[in-house]
Amino acid sequence: MHVPGALDGDERGADRRIASNPLGPFMATTDEIADVANLRMSLDVNGERMQTGNTKTMIFKPAFLIHYLSQFMTLEAGDLISTGTPPGVGLGMKPPRYVKIEDEVTLSIDGLGTQKQTCIGD
Repeated sequence: MHVPGALDGDERGADRRIASNPLGPFMATTDEIADVANLRMSLDVNGERMQTGNTKTMIFKPAFLIHYLSQFMTLEAGDLISTGTPPGVGLGMKPPRYVKIEDEVTLSIDGLGTQKQTCIGD
């Protein structure tokens, strides 16, 4: 579930989730995660660790993001807020590194699990 037209849609409310922001396969409830403000995160590309972070180092903490956004839009159970990424993005590397067709990207977050995506072309 997402906030219609807010993050994954355009001004017409068109849904673009098929092409971006892979999610799932489940959602965790508040009793399943001890502290959302202290979750380790990692991202590997083809088995090489590219990013490591923790929600405790986020500039804006999860509680603040929910508070702030709820002033401008209605948030409901199951809504998702995309927050950005930990340090280590390919653009900042010298030389820059980007994912390519057939690269396997593996994302892990403590308490939420791991998901793998394979990049494909059009």
